[in-house]
Amino acid sequence: MKKIEYGTTDQGANIKSAMGLFGESDYKIGWFPCAAHNMQLCINAAINGCNRVKEVLDKCQELSTFFRNNGLAKTRLMSSQGCAPGKALVPLTICQTRWNSKYLVASRVSTLLPAMVSVEGTFRDPLASPEEKRLLRKMPNMLTDEDVALLQAATEIMEIAKKFSDRVSADSSVFISQLYPTIWDIKATMATKYTDDPSVRDFQDMFVSELEKRWALNEIPEGVLIATFLNPALSCHGFFNEEIEQEGLREHVKSKVLEKLQAIAKNNPNIEELSWHFKRQIANYSEEIYDMTDSYKSFRDNPNVWWKNRKTMYPHLAMLARVYFSIQSSSAASERLFSSAGNILTKRRQTLSEHVLSRLVIIKETKKFLYIDNEQEEPEYEEEPGYEEDGLDEFWERDEELL
Repeated sequence: MKKIEYGTTDQGANIKSAMGLFGESDYKIGWFPCAAHNMQLCINAAINGCNRVKEVLDKCQELSTFFRNNGLAKTRLMSSQGCAPGKALVPLTICQTRWNSKYLVASRVSTLLPAMVSVEGTFRDPLASPEEKRLLRKMPNMLTDEDVALLQAATEIMEIAKKFSDRVSADSSVFISQLYPTIWDIKATMATKYTDDPSVRDFQDMFVSELEKRWALNEIPEGVLIATFLNPALSCHGFFNEEIEQEGLREHVKSKVLEKLQAIAKNNPNIEELSWHFKRQIANYSEEIYDMTDSYKSFRDNPNVWWKNRKTMYPHLAMLARVYFSIQSSSAASERLFSSAGNILTKRRQTLSEHVLSRLVIIKETKKFLYIDNEQEEPEYEEEPGYEEDGLDEFWERDEELL
């Protein structure tokens, strides 16, 4: 427990309360909200706050439900697409517990709208069958041209949220250091989007307002701020030009890094000498990345490789990097494990012991690394630049004598 710096969870009241108790205990474990969950709250709040956007999305859901639940309408819709057998798209339905569900439904309706209009025309034909005429009376109103234009603009904004959620919840992403710069980039992108439609402007403004509220500069967790600074591809990002507490954000994070190193080494009798080394490393690191940021862009997604090659040059900063890059930006990975366990522990397998269940989950989640079938060829993986055979094992071993 003493080596745990942060816990990442969703924003359920019970979970937040439990993490608050950890923060007040002797362990001082910080809490970080799941970034993917946060983004969904932002986009949902923006939708609910803009009546026109919500109205159009409700129409999309009504159309999707109609074509999903009526066999004849669904058959006509699939045949109207002119696709090869098995390739036709079907409408989706909103699932409140699934991220980006509203975007996926709206995007699918936008794609299928010409086919839906074609089906409506077939039902309106004087030669239509009684069943088709009956379905016509039940069919929701089609989207108007104004609705379609608003839907297209809204889905463009919702797509930004989807891409963010997909990236932040990826298993292989060390995203914590990219989180706030990415939010900064999204807000900058929104500022460049101009539209004459007041409904779209309201939707954009509410979305940006929610981003600023949930990722406020003066509430950035210390560990996340340090992780961002220690990503060499982002240390000179425009995000660091912001101000916090009457101080430039870049200078603010430098002071936080120094404070953290001094707190770790507080019991060392040579603390004054170590503090000098800390300041020197921070200054040298800042100077190096300022001059070479463009050449370090390839390390944005994997800053661990960069620090592996600099561990002798900046030993204390490298130690901090390995700690703070391990902070999870999303709770998606653990939620996937719960789903995986639920798929194994079905009604017919309720007598599985905890011991067996845990091992089945491990096998299921690591099966891509297991090659039980001798005829199955092991896939080739591209090595990261600068990554040697022994990997990062030596780098990740804690050097207690360093401080």
